[in-house]
Amino acid sequence: STAADGTPLVLSRSRDSAEALRVTIDGVEVVAPRRPGVAVVACDQTGGVDWRVEANGDETSLVRGESRIAVPGAAALEAVAAVGPATAIVGGVADARGAAWLVDGDVVSEIAPPEPYDDVCVRDDVALAPPLVA
Repeated sequence: STAADGTPLVLSRSRDSAEALRVTIDGVEVVAPRRPGVAVVACDQTGGVDWRVEANGDETSLVRGESRIAVPGAAALEAVAAVGPATAIVGGVADARGAAWLVDGDVVSEIAPPEPYDDVCVRDDVALAPPLVA
């Protein structure tokens, strides 16, 4: 992704998953500082807003900027893909199956899996390219 001024950047976890880092041509900035017992499970950024999934023991939570967002029905959260400053897709587990939620502002909606599947997996390790238009 790119910063507002067009500078390439990457939002990533530190090697021990203790903090979220923004990497640019000019250096590295700590976005979510190290906190005892808290790990950054996943992170993404768009429109100047940082999204992350944090784990504290067996509990996981979604964080937008510095605000925690409740994800009803989630037993655990594992991935986040930022779509916009107030919108993201979050992956995790609900009812012992893979699940996903769309967060749009203050509204959180579970995404139903397509037929004939009974679960959803959010892959934050797959880069998507813009579709080709003929």
